[in-house]
Amino acid sequence: MAIEQWRLARVSSFEDLTDDTRRFFLEAIDGSVEFKPGQFITLDLPIHEKRIRRWRSYSLANAPNGNTMELVIKHVPGGAASRYFWEQVEPGTVVQYRGPQGTFVLPAEIVTDLCLIATNTGVAPFRSMLLDLAKRPRPHKHIFLVFGTRYKSGLLYRDDFERLQQELPGFEYHYTLSRESSPDYTGRRGYVHAIYEELFADLRPAHFFLCGWRNMIDEARHRLLQMGYTPRQIHVELYG
Repeated sequence: MAIEQWRLARVSSFEDLTDDTRRFFLEAIDGSVEFKPGQFITLDLPIHEKRIRRWRSYSLANAPNGNTMELVIKHVPGGAASRYFWEQVEPGTVVQYRGPQGTFVLPAEIVTDLCLIATNTGVAPFRSMLLDLAKRPRPHKHIFLVFGTRYKSGLLYRDDFERLQQELPGFEYHYTLSRESSPDYTGRRGYVHAIYEELFADLRPAHFFLCGWRNMIDEARHRLLQMGYTPRQIHVELYG
């Protein structure tokens, strides 16, 4: 297999999603970007002398759309990539990237229910998948997005997912907050596990896509296997 060549993209704009999370919009300089929703790109950032320590991979958060790529990046205190994106990147900044690549994508034919389970910025590939399904409809069963984060302010792309519940047949958006203490919040509290265990208590055929913090993924995979689902029904993308 040929090694992917590095290409150039220009940061067209960025905006804050939360106090510590931004969405960055990139435009490929040398033509369109073809990718399958769920795939990622790898950036070669000017943050270290050793090339391998300059590489950072991010899932694309948008549906395929010409030469546009959207990344959602969380600020990590002390992180070299965070410092670069928050302190040096501005509209017009040119970056090197490779890809898109990856196999964390929906099947060509969706013949079972799907459960997309995410924490934090791990929701990015699922937004890409769902926007694409709404834009280019194809047969599918029920699709559930189960999203967990700490506080209400961390509900990334909430408006998009609530809108998609109206536009995308069979789609349901469920979220839970693990540390929200506001008395005004009356929604679900805790972690994602209780939600998918309730949704699939009947053990009907399904495929599960997991993206987010390693602890969540390890716990979810363990619980799903205990429920009786097989490794082939569980698809994983570690994130952050």
